[in-house]
Amino acid sequence: MPYRGVGVSAFLVLCNRLVAISMAVGMSLWRGERMRPIAPLRSYATVALTNFVATYCQYEGTRRNSCGDSVLCASLTSRRNM
Repeated sequence: MPYRGVGVSAFLVLCNRLVAISMAVGMSLWRGERMRPIAPLRSYATVALTNFVATYCQYEGTRRNSCGDSVLCASLTSRRNM
């Protein structure tokens, strides 16, 4: 399948985030936790944006590299952040 642009990767990241948000809201409601943010919203927005960009880049990298290369790079990224 030829490369058609960035639409598929962005859609996958969006679906991933929507499922994560719905699970987080569902678990919070089930456990009876408050839904009010503790930190300022701009802090959440900054983290969400950088997380989206990183995940998008990983999806794009997976499309261009082999599975072994992607797993190796992801494990090195995780090790650096620990």
